[in-house]
Amino acid sequence: MKKYIYFSIIISTSILFYSCKHDDKTIYPMECSTKNISQLKRQIVETGDTSAYDDLSILLMDYEYGDEELLSYAWIMANKYDYAQAYFDVFDCLTVPYLSDIRQIDSMTAQLAIKYLLIAAKKGHLQSSEIIASDTISENGQDPIGQLCKIFQ
Repeated sequence: MKKYIYFSIIISTSILFYSCKHDDKTIYPMECSTKNISQLKRQIVETGDTSAYDDLSILLMDYEYGDEELLSYAWIMANKYDYAQAYFDVFDCLTVPYLSDIRQIDSMTAQLAIKYLLIAAKKGHLQSSEIIASDTISENGQDPIGQLCKIFQ
C-alpha cells in the first residue's frame, strides 16, 4: 500500500512541475497563474496568437471571475483576429451571469450573444453549429431572449 501512495505522490508532483511548459521554459505552477498570464495577454493583443488565447482561457477557468476577464480577450480575438472560438466565448461570457435565470438578460445583451453565436457557427465552430441546429436559432428569428431561453431550457 505504501508503494502505491509513494508512486502516486511522485506522479502527481511530476505532473505539477511539467504541466505548465511554454516556449521550452518551464514555469512552475505557482508562477503559472501570474507570470504566464501577462505574457499570454500581450501575445493575444499584439499578434492574435490563438494558442496563447486558448491557454489563457484554460488558465482563467480556475479564477472566480475568469469569465469576466476572458470577455475582453475574447472580444479582441473575435473582432480583430476573426477567431471562431473567441466568437463562441463572447456568447458564453455574455450569457454566463444569467444561467440561473436566462429570462433576466436584457434584450440588447441577448441580441449580441445570439449574433456572436451565429458568427461562430458560420466560422465553423462545431458547438455553436450544434446549438443553432438543435434550437433553430437565427438573427431574424423570434425575440433574442426567447431564443436564449430555448438554448438554455
